[in-house]
Amino acid sequence: MNDSLIGVKSFFIVLVDISGYTNFIRLHKMSLLHAEKLIGELMECMLDEVESPVVAHEILGDAISLYAIDDGAPGLADSIYLQVGRYFEAFREREAYLLRECGYCICDACNKVSELKLKAIIHSGKAAFTKVHDILKISGEDVITAHRLLKNSIPSDEYIIVTDSFLNKCQSFDKTDFEEHVEHYDDLAPVNGLVKNFESVDAVPKAVSPWKKFKFLMKVERHMFLRLFGKSKMEYRNLPS
Repeated sequence: MNDSLIGVKSFFIVLVDISGYTNFIRLHKMSLLHAEKLIGELMECMLDEVESPVVAHEILGDAISLYAIDDGAPGLADSIYLQVGRYFEAFREREAYLLRECGYCICDACNKVSELKLKAIIHSGKAAFTKVHDILKISGEDVITAHRLLKNSIPSDEYIIVTDSFLNKCQSFDKTDFEEHVEHYDDLAPVNGLVKNFESVDAVPKAVSPWKKFKFLMKVERHMFLRLFGKSKMEYRNLPS
């Protein structure tokens, strides 16, 4: 046995998931390289907003899993919710930026950036923390509950779900624009909470100069060439502003 149990701890879990990811990456090879870059940009901009005690745990395709140990500090749950709000702001700002910079490209990925939306699950409970070959593993019913909530009955593509267990930890949660919500799963007790649906607002990209378009194109094509024929050292976040 290589597993090393750290212990069972009270924790907060946050899942942020990019809606429309599956259709977005279901593209021919050249578009897929652009899609990879665009998804990487959107994930990085959210990760840049992560602050202690929240920890980015792992990336699961179109989702980022984050957690924070619940040490009972007053206002901790409220600060986590506010931080998640910044993820949404960063996502929208970067999406508008990408719409502007990719306006020259005719590939499927660059023309579908605006279809990507964001959803978040915020939950709390207990989890077992285990080390497996120096990789942190988080498990337990509350982890399962949070992941199950990504598959829900909400018709919107952009929303935040906060469970009652998380709300019970908050001191000054503003329920404005939230509605009561419950999800039912065969092997779990009903999950009660609140949901906030966001109205879809199309980002309007600003005009970009031909010179900036040319520089952006050269950088993207260099990245594509290196991905096909060698190891790319291009850092996604260093695209021209």
